[in-house]
Amino acid sequence: MQRTTTQHKFTQKVVISLMSVALVFSMLSLTACNSSNNATNPSSNITVKNQTSVQEIDRDVSIEKTTLIDIPEATISADSISFQNDSLKLMLTMTNKTSKPISIQAGTLGFSANYINNYMVDDGYIGTDLEPNESKTADVFFNSNLFKMFGINKIGEIGIGITIKNNQTSKDYSKVNYDLIHREVVSIKTSQYDSVDMNVDTYPEAITNEDLLHTLDLTILKFSKEDSFDQNGISIKSLGLFKNTDGETSVALEIQNTNNLLVSANASDVTINNEMAYEGSWIGEAIAPNKIAVMVITLNDVVNMAQDNENIQNIDLENISTVGIKFTVFDENSNTIVSPTELEFNF
Repeated sequence: MQRTTTQHKFTQKVVISLMSVALVFSMLSLTACNSSNNATNPSSNITVKNQTSVQEIDRDVSIEKTTLIDIPEATISADSISFQNDSLKLMLTMTNKTSKPISIQAGTLGFSANYINNYMVDDGYIGTDLEPNESKTADVFFNSNLFKMFGINKIGEIGIGITIKNNQTSKDYSKVNYDLIHREVVSIKTSQYDSVDMNVDTYPEAITNEDLLHTLDLTILKFSKEDSFDQNGISIKSLGLFKNTDGETSVALEIQNTNNLLVSANASDVTINNEMAYEGSWIGEAIAPNKIAVMVITLNDVVNMAQDNENIQNIDLENISTVGIKFTVFDENSNTIVSPTELEFNF
């Protein structure tokens, strides 16, 4: 459940809001071009009173053709990047070198470990089936409007968490083989890599920018940089409480992984105003080595899941004082990095 009902919905609204604004400003630009000679015309009925100031993405970027994965069963290469429909487009070539069908995936519910620069992102879906000895190209998209939420204005590095599986079924589906062949987070460095400071955390400044918040249809109820949690290479960098125009309230937890290994950060046993709202696992975020993820917990979704808890159903989400979670972190082999720890966020 977790990714589709929390961060994905949150970031999806971000993308839709930013695309709407982009369309409006495109129309305004056309109008301005067509009426530039009337700028001082007293009969003009158009006045530009305010223009949102959000830094745009530098699109002058490229990559060299790079082999990402080369194993006996398959090869995957990154061929080029470009921009299309306000999205970063990465072109891949994938080849099945076996005599059996395989499947290549990324950005799925089963394994999502894609990133741009420092930040884990939901975009970058791949779902390609390859017949024996077949090659295919695939376009992988990252909506560049979403980058603004993280303060990204140059694309220095692209990370893709790739899974390669067998994809064999008998005609009557009585025998199946979806066994894992290979899993790896691969990195693609761009022509702008040396001009991006990977040690700078740009998210806190970006997400508190009033123009960007207005664009995203978000209101900050509370935001703070944090330094009180730092265990075994996992730290909480910031904490935010946000409300969107649909009236949904979300907690946004910025988590940094300084380990040289992929980890999964998990939140369970969610409490609201000291009442147990949801018992069990709620959300998990994969965080690549030395990267940052923003874990989003939408409190309205938590309350909606607590159908049998009358105390939770009666909670006033307009007056959130505390939210609690049990926080646990594992590595990719399910070894514990951070033991279950009860965290309480005070608002």
